[in-house]
Amino acid sequence: MKESSTKENHTQLAASINGRTWQLIEQKELSLEEKDELIHAAHASAFHWCKVGTVLEKLRAEWLISRAYSRLENGESTLRHAKRCLEFTEGNLDVVKDFDIAYAYEGVARGYALLGDTKNASVHYKQAIEQSKKIVDKGDLKIFSGDFNGGNWNGFKFE
Repeated sequence: MKESSTKENHTQLAASINGRTWQLIEQKELSLEEKDELIHAAHASAFHWCKVGTVLEKLRAEWLISRAYSRLENGESTLRHAKRCLEFTEGNLDVVKDFDIAYAYEGVARGYALLGDTKNASVHYKQAIEQSKKIVDKGDLKIFSGDFNGGNWNGFKFE
């Protein structure tokens, strides 16, 4: 297979699987099989993005994996992948978008919240709020706000 075909295949698969991952995340209830599919899909999307994507796709893939684990209330894996996303984000501030920074902190906050670590959750939650104030595009801000206010926060309410 030619290299350009392989790149196109990885890109198409990554995008398609990413979409399926979001469908599962947003689904009201998940069967055991769908829970397994969610994790497999998040990792598969990341695999394909890592083959052809830039650092932006890689950090966003890590965030999506963290969000998938958050959906399943797995705090350790949520935090692990969110920290990886934050690491990529902080190491590439010259290329990340304003919303990437807010999402990175949101993921870490959510991971700590799921683990019951309110101190660290609060710190990162506040950083996500501060970074969200820097999101210039109103459409991006609306999407971030929806994601930020949705999903599993393990019952924690932050100031």
